[in-house]
Amino acid sequence: MGSHEDGGNRDYAGWKVVGYPGPRHQAGGYTPGQMVGEEPIRPIWEQS
Repeated sequence: MGSHEDGGNRDYAGWKVVGYPGPRHQAGGYTPGQMVGEEPIRPIWEQS
């Protein structure tokens, strides 16, 4: 799957198929609640 920034993975289609939420380092990483399963991990395409 190509990086979205490099023109691959149009509309995050490949990531959506496999359930990958996207690179977390660009979204600030994970919160403690996300790491223990208390909070959902929102995919990068749902974040504003």
